[in-house]
Amino acid sequence: MNLYIAIVKQIEEGLKELALDVAHETEPDALSKLRDHEVDVVLLTQRVTKDSIISTALSGSVFSFKTTRHVIPARPLYLNVPLSLLRNGKSINEANNALRHMLQRRHLKHVAAGSLLDGRRYEEDLYLFEE
Repeated sequence: MNLYIAIVKQIEEGLKELALDVAHETEPDALSKLRDHEVDVVLLTQRVTKDSIISTALSGSVFSFKTTRHVIPARPLYLNVPLSLLRNGKSINEANNALRHMLQRRHLKHVAAGSLLDGRRYEEDLYLFEE
């Protein structure tokens, strides 16, 4: 797997040196863009397994950008929590209460999994905390 990772990185760096655009997409989005002639080429890397992740980590190597992703059931966005909330010597309970109060004043909008937001596809549900 380590040689494979090095080859993928070399391909990506070579494409960038040729001033070609390199983007990281989900497989369905990449194939859709290829079908719709929005891109000329799609490079699909092999799928990684838990065993390959563990062996790569133990070897000290790293995967190329966005090879491993953590998909969570729901992602909160636009929280914009001020650091002062954490720095004022408050207890964890006081900070949680202040955060809860701050978020309750915002409009909560649900966006379904698979949606495109700000040019990025999210595979999980989104919860937007809008002011």
